[in-house]
Amino acid sequence: MDLRALRYFRTVAECGSFSRASEMLRISQPAVSRTIRELEAELGKELLERGRDGARLTEAGRILFEHSAQLLRQVEQAASDVRRGSAALTGRLTIGMPPGVGHLLAPPLLARFSAAHEQVEVKIVGGFSSQLHDLLARRQLDLAFAHDPLPQRGLRVTPLLREEVFVVGLPGSLGDGIGELPSAEIVKLPLILPSRPNASRRLLDAWAAREGLWVDARYEVDDHVITSGLVRRGLGVSLMTRATLAAGMLAGEIDIRPIAPRAYWPLALVELDLPSPSTIATEFARIALGIIREMTEQGGWPGAIGPE
Repeated sequence: MDLRALRYFRTVAECGSFSRASEMLRISQPAVSRTIRELEAELGKELLERGRDGARLTEAGRILFEHSAQLLRQVEQAASDVRRGSAALTGRLTIGMPPGVGHLLAPPLLARFSAAHEQVEVKIVGGFSSQLHDLLARRQLDLAFAHDPLPQRGLRVTPLLREEVFVVGLPGSLGDGIGELPSAEIVKLPLILPSRPNASRRLLDAWAAREGLWVDARYEVDDHVITSGLVRRGLGVSLMTRATLAAGMLAGEIDIRPIAPRAYWPLALVELDLPSPSTIATEFARIALGIIREMTEQGGWPGAIGPE
């Protein structure tokens, strides 16, 4: 399989358009189209549906797209190693982090990793845990940090810590009491929650089910920044860890109440379970585990305790 054709294919799929892809690649559109036609002929499958509104992946194209990122990264790393002719780690690493986790973990982790392996390019993708889990399963990430990841074949999960979850809202929005807020009272509040199957939504659904209750969200929002903005405007309340509060710059502006009984989101490192794992990803995971252990033991991760 021609690696150039594979790169052209990925670019068209990501841009959703042959014309935009040709501009990004700085290759004529007919040349891009011809190269992908040759790739389709080689594989005996149509990879892209062409239409007036652009290009969309077929089922065969989706399968190739999911595998291509890992293939291209491995080729680039091999080429870099050969050119440099040294034992130094080189190449690219793409990792996923929820915003709250990234706010606390990314600065010390990248500083330590880059000091040891300055020739490795690192890309961080932010998002909800379920979104990152899906990207990793499709091999668009090398590894991810995720809350309460669902078990899946081909992925390896390492528990890291547990973050306490709090109900947050403007002063007065959480009722007149103080202290812990029972789940039976939480479901009566105007909740701003991510859509299912995000980890926080699954957690609240589980509490409600144990109490024979049903959760209705006032707003479903799959973005931490938007959720923080709605809470700040008094349009509802939400569930957050202290790390997420800090990332959304809400600390000090709102009321925070723990949940009864105390509730925690388990955070885990999720990696591709490969016969020959990436050396870069393995080294990054090793450094991450050390930093997280230090932060947990020294109180550098607010509201966190060790894994079960």
